[in-house]
Amino acid sequence: MDKRQSGEVKGKYTKDIIELIDDYESSIVVPAFHPSAYTYFNYWMMTDPRDELYRLGLDDDPEVKKLDLQLLKGLKKFGPPDYNLEEQAQKPLKLWWWHLDKIYDKTYPAELLPEHLREFYLSSVIFQKNMQHL
Repeated sequence: MDKRQSGEVKGKYTKDIIELIDDYESSIVVPAFHPSAYTYFNYWMMTDPRDELYRLGLDDDPEVKKLDLQLLKGLKKFGPPDYNLEEQAQKPLKLWWWHLDKIYDKTYPAELLPEHLREFYLSSVIFQKNMQHL
């Protein structure tokens, strides 16, 4: 049983927040062969709960931070989703999860990433621009 469901978190999470975090996590890992967070038709399964977590001020929650890092690490295997460009254009850069394509291409401004992601982004070779093919 999950610690959040067993009550071991000492009431930190409401049932709605548990569900929201679980939805965010599921989008990053299900289906295993190509999770929803990285696909065109299903990326909303990641962006919707992540938007709500942001709106609720849960960006610094340890579980959310862990999942944020897992989302970035998944870019290596799955690449970024092909966002609906009109929808994406309406999202400010501070909502980094709407700009995984820029993170993947290493064109996202590192200073806008939360600290818990910035070091991984700056040090990770998976996000290095591959200029040798030009």
